[in-house]
Amino acid sequence: MGRLKEYIKESKVSDTILKQIRSLDKWALASWGSKKFISTENGIQFDVKGSKFRGKVIIVLDKGPDTYTIEFGNIRSLKWKSKLTLKHIFVGDLVNVLDQHIG
Repeated sequence: MGRLKEYIKESKVSDTILKQIRSLDKWALASWGSKKFISTENGIQFDVKGSKFRGKVIIVLDKGPDTYTIEFGNIRSLKWKSKLTLKHIFVGDLVNVLDQHIG
C-alpha cells in the first residue's frame, strides 16, 4: 500500500476507487501487475500486465448514475488508442470486470 501512495496524487475519487478495489479483493491490483498510478479529475489511470491485456486502464466515475466507465488502451506514437470501453459498471462488479479483461 505504501508503494502505491508514491504514485498517487491526492484525489478523493482515485483514492476511493483504489479502496473499493482493495475491499473487493486485496490482491487484485498486485495480480494485474498494476503500476504508475495517476490521479485524474474524476478517476484514476494505471498500467497493467495481465495475461489477457497489457496496457493502460482508465477508470472514471460517472457522477449521475454513480457507476464507472472503464477504458482499456495503449499509447502508440504519442496517441491514445482505445481497445475497449465499458460503461455503467457498478462498484460491486468492478474487480470481476477488470479481472475478466486483464487476466
